[in-house]
Amino acid sequence: MTKKNKRKQPDAEEILARPWCYYCERDFDDLKILISHQKARHFKCERCGRRLNTAGGLAVHMTQVHKEQLQKVEHAIEGRESVDIEIFGMEGIPENEIAAHRQRVLSQISQAEAERRAQAGIPGTGKKSKVTAAALDPEEIKRRLEEHRRVVVDGSVTPSLTPGAHGGSASPGRSQSPAQYGAAGSPTVPAQAAYVSVLN
Repeated sequence: MTKKNKRKQPDAEEILARPWCYYCERDFDDLKILISHQKARHFKCERCGRRLNTAGGLAVHMTQVHKEQLQKVEHAIEGRESVDIEIFGMEGIPENEIAAHRQRVLSQISQAEAERRAQAGIPGTGKKSKVTAAALDPEEIKRRLEEHRRVVVDGSVTPSLTPGAHGGSASPGRSQSPAQYGAAGSPTVPAQAAYVSVLN
C-alpha cells in the first residue's frame, strides 16, 4: 500500500518568488519561460514574425526594417503599453509596480485561504481586538501609568486598581488587595521564609 501524496499548497514566499510578466501580470515557474513568453507575446513583430528581446529592440526593428513606428506593446495591460520602459524578464520593472504586484498577490493568497477555510468549514481565526494606545487619549495613558508606578513603587493601591473597581466583581478569595490584606493584621510572611517553610 502506498502513501497518498497530498498536494502541498505553496506558501506566500514561494508564490512571491516566482518571476512574473510586467506587461500581463502572468507568473511563471522559471525566468527562461518568462523571457520566452515576452518574446512570443509582447516583443514579436506583427509584419515578419521576428521575436526580439525588448520593446525597445522591437521599436528599432520596426523603424529600420519596416519603416514604421511602434506605438505600443501588444497584449499589455492598460497603462503598461509604453515602449519607453526597457524590460527584459524581471529586469527594469519599476519599484512601485513590484510593490503593487506583491500587494495584489498577498491579497489573492489571503482571499484564497479564506475561501478554502470556508469550504472546509473551518472557522476564522477569531482573534480578539486589543485595545491599543491609539484608542486611548494621552491623558488616560498618563493616568494609568501613574497608577501603575504607585502600585509598583509604593505598594499602595488606588480605588481604580482594586478588584471590582471596573464594574466587575472581585475574584473569589481575593476580596482585598495584598497591601490591604497585610494591613488587616494578618501575619505577613517574607517570600524567603515562605519558600523555606514549603521545603520543610
